[in-house]
Amino acid sequence: MLKSWLKNNYLVLIILALLVFGVYANSLSHEFLSDDISTIAQNKDLGTLKFIFARPFVFLRAFFYSVIYWIAGRNPIAFRLFNLFTHLGVCFVFYFLISTTISKKIGLFCSLIFAVHPILVESIVWISGGYYPQYSLFLLLSLAFYAYSKQSKKMFVFSLFFYLLALFSSERTVFFPLIILVWELSFGRIKKNWRKIIPFVFLSALWVIFFISGALKLRIDEMQTSFYQTKQKLNLISLSRTTLILIPTALTSYFELILWPKNLTLYQSEIYFDKTELMIRSFVTLFYFGLIVYSFKRHKALFFWLLFLFISLLPFLTPLAISWIVAERYVYLGSISIILAVALLLESISKLLKDEKLIYLLLPMVMLPLIVRTLTRSLDWRNQDYLWLAAAKTSPSSPQNHNNLGDLYARKGMVDKAIEEFKTATRLQPNYGDAFHNLANIYLQTGQIDLAEANYQKALSFNPNIWQSRLNLGSIYFDKGNYDQAVEEFKLAIKINPQEAGLHYSLGLAYANQNKMTEAENEFRLALQIDPQNQKAQEALSKITSPP
Repeated sequence: MLKSWLKNNYLVLIILALLVFGVYANSLSHEFLSDDISTIAQNKDLGTLKFIFARPFVFLRAFFYSVIYWIAGRNPIAFRLFNLFTHLGVCFVFYFLISTTISKKIGLFCSLIFAVHPILVESIVWISGGYYPQYSLFLLLSLAFYAYSKQSKKMFVFSLFFYLLALFSSERTVFFPLIILVWELSFGRIKKNWRKIIPFVFLSALWVIFFISGALKLRIDEMQTSFYQTKQKLNLISLSRTTLILIPTALTSYFELILWPKNLTLYQSEIYFDKTELMIRSFVTLFYFGLIVYSFKRHKALFFWLLFLFISLLPFLTPLAISWIVAERYVYLGSISIILAVALLLESISKLLKDEKLIYLLLPMVMLPLIVRTLTRSLDWRNQDYLWLAAAKTSPSSPQNHNNLGDLYARKGMVDKAIEEFKTATRLQPNYGDAFHNLANIYLQTGQIDLAEANYQKALSFNPNIWQSRLNLGSIYFDKGNYDQAVEEFKLAIKINPQEAGLHYSLGLAYANQNKMTEAENEFRLALQIDPQNQKAQEALSKITSPP
């Protein structure tokens, strides 16, 4: 069947490929951005087994990064090409699934719109966002093989194999058995095929156990220490209230961004609504769920794809503070549902007007503005400066972006503006340790030592794991001749980051000024073990060990 389908549809696949690479060609040479810098550009472990298996249950993204690194080095073009190929693969499989379950016309409309929709830019142009297309591709391949597994046992084995790849890409794919269940309700026979779902449930259960036993706590800690989200009280009433607000807020925000992709931003911070607007959004959400119920008997394909959106978002619709409320990359997989609903609506209008070609006439009218928006949005991701300035227009209440802007202005030597941005970040989020650290850096650079010391201490009170604050605070104490406090800060910094040669060198200097030469020698040697080319440590060690 696959061969005949490829033979009959190869022109569509070629058009999709040309469209994807044509629209995103201008973004291939963009710089590493945000998480890309620490994960790829500056990661000394990239390509090693330590890097690949740092998270063994979800190692596949790190493995692909390493393969790309082995082939092309730290070239951002190579990493973005991988994102483009996975996105193109998703377009192909969506076209296959929709064209074979609804119609070729609807499949063409949906896959072409999906290929160029601007809400997907974040997941494609941002290298770190590319793991959403990656796990989406494996999930959809698993679904496609499952859909035709009644024809061959090999198809079922392939389905399980691709689901394993999806799980090894992200623990957020554990919802997939629900997708299969809804597929059987829509297109299959649940009473006959329910046993086929059990292996998928078993695999999901394994990953859920892994996630709850380890990764969940790590993720909550990360959101609280790195992103300073407040702890949630885990009682039934508070969780229920949070969920009742979260679901309509998130769902309707995604509806809005898909249908009118104007306010696209890395930080979707402007999503807090008054009671009236929240009530309106709740009614829209109820309409969405009502349409799902209505379509169960009237239009099984619409029923499946509408539920597909909600199920794909379930890992992010949690009140446990393990994700952002809204992020464009979260809806990468589910966005097809809204696109399909629009396609079916246009098809219904064309039937009422007795003009079957109307949808083909409307397709370029819909695609052109989306392509233009995608091209302009891609330009926002040229480098970090453009990205933060673009986000400033759409996310004025984002403390993260004000912190980023402060860094931008600091690098450009615009000290006053940098201070203003860092202070705005701390005003918007009073426990924002990183912003206090960055503010302290500016004060240190401008010689305002007391203010620098006070802000480093604030930073550490909110996030004791900022080893750079400990290093700089220790350096301030060292310069004041307070070597005991300097040693204490350097030791605490080393506990956090024992593989930083500069910390051992600084601790060695502090010991030397305390006349603790044995301890100083040990620290200088440790610094050289980590970084044999560290000239300062070499000179300091030489002074200690050389005969008088």
